[in-house]
Amino acid sequence: MTLWHNLSQIRSAPSLLRIDNLIHRYITYQLFAPTRIGLAVRLLGTVLIGLVIGVGVTVAGDMSSKNRMMVLLLMLLPFAMMLVNNLRLVMLAIIPFETAIPVDTYLNYRHDMAVYSAISGFNISISAIILVGLYFFWITQLLSQRGELAHLFPRVSLPHLGYFLATLLSMRVATDPSMTLNEVIIIFYALLLLTYIISTFSRQEELQFMMIVACAVLVLQGLLMIAVFVLRNDIRVGPLFVRFDSHTGRVGGTLGSPNGAASYLLLMLPITVVGMAMFQQLRLKQLSAAAFVLGVIGLFLTQSRGGLIGFTISMVILSLMAAARGWMKLKWPLMIAYVGMIPLVMLAPILFARFMRDDGGSAESRGPLAEIAMRMIADHWVFGVGANNFAIVKDYYITPEFANAWLSTVHNHFLRVWAEMGIIGLAAYLVMIISTLCIGLRCWEMHGIDPLMGMLAIALSAGILGLQFQLAFELFNARTQVHTLWFTSALVIASYTIARRERRALRAAQLSLSLAPRAAEQRR
Repeated sequence: MTLWHNLSQIRSAPSLLRIDNLIHRYITYQLFAPTRIGLAVRLLGTVLIGLVIGVGVTVAGDMSSKNRMMVLLLMLLPFAMMLVNNLRLVMLAIIPFETAIPVDTYLNYRHDMAVYSAISGFNISISAIILVGLYFFWITQLLSQRGELAHLFPRVSLPHLGYFLATLLSMRVATDPSMTLNEVIIIFYALLLLTYIISTFSRQEELQFMMIVACAVLVLQGLLMIAVFVLRNDIRVGPLFVRFDSHTGRVGGTLGSPNGAASYLLLMLPITVVGMAMFQQLRLKQLSAAAFVLGVIGLFLTQSRGGLIGFTISMVILSLMAAARGWMKLKWPLMIAYVGMIPLVMLAPILFARFMRDDGGSAESRGPLAEIAMRMIADHWVFGVGANNFAIVKDYYITPEFANAWLSTVHNHFLRVWAEMGIIGLAAYLVMIISTLCIGLRCWEMHGIDPLMGMLAIALSAGILGLQFQLAFELFNARTQVHTLWFTSALVIASYTIARRERRALRAAQLSLSLAPRAAEQRR
């Protein structure tokens, strides 16, 4: 048996979805079904919604004019959704834009921890407010049993829920639980987004819409990154901040860190390849092509070695997998390679210096951090020291040989998770990633479905796999990075769910056609 055959037979991830289906059938459906329990839940939910609106109106009176307007708009949002059919999609489109161009704030911000690359405050963002509105609208339709979402009950991805719970439970061993709470909040937002997408996306058109939005975001991000590189200076316009590091010549775009920008582009660029290959309309193909070209240029401008290698890995995997199913002709890999050569040639001197010459100790500085992480793991290998607590606990492990070392949170995501959340957290993270990849693989091998869903699932899976290489050299705790990973994972699971539903409908139609002649003979 070949390794590939063994991988193709993995069914653990889809089996987790089947467990979720049982939970959905016997718990969530029963809570909202027209039974006594369901009616009681609806009545209780209606009362709670009324209380929230009443409290919101009362509290808003004591707020500043800006905060008061935000609260009142949030309370009016579900009712506006009932009047405008497409407002839900508009709100969904805002989330990828705001994730790439953050409009957020951190409460209880700690500058002493920010210096060490820790999550230094309680995050509140426009995306979080939008998610509250989407869930409010969804629950309202479930309670009223009216609207397009009235019969779409909550579904949860057990591996992703497991990782969230592992992060939450690490508060028990944390030196500073408030720092752990900062990371819990970010992952909780990501879990809400993932749950909403896999629960409410029921049509292929919704996936296509999110692909179009992703391409538009990449076009904007790429243009902004090129602009600051040409200007050789930052751009600041209101909440918009596009970063250019004048010391290294690296571009971080609206995402701040060049390595963080590379992680984001690495995850999102595979969507553009799917759009170029699968979109039918010429305008959408052109949008996808523009997003791919500008995104690749932006990726090269970050000068992230791990990001560029991870992107190459993901594109090779995507090309081979798509070609194996006949979804991608030979011209597509050649075109991808050609587009990649353009910024490579244009930026050759800069990239050569970055890859081949002295990088100012950037790579060397990671060694001491990894050694400190290994010492933490040796002492706390089961439960860790608490999520987002590396920056605090590191002081106990600094010995004289680290006197001149650059100190920060370890720039290796796997070591960081193991040190902060123990082997339990690391196992939960690996299960989450592997289950997502297996679901993408299962969707890719399905026959009798629209190839867009199969190619989208395998493309995003390739991006997620390529990202894991970069994470061996990257911190990966920023909100944009985490939410983009969970967003792409949600699209993989949604693609598989929709494809499975489509295949079942096709089989039912084929069965009815095969039984039709027999039924006609019996009537005679």
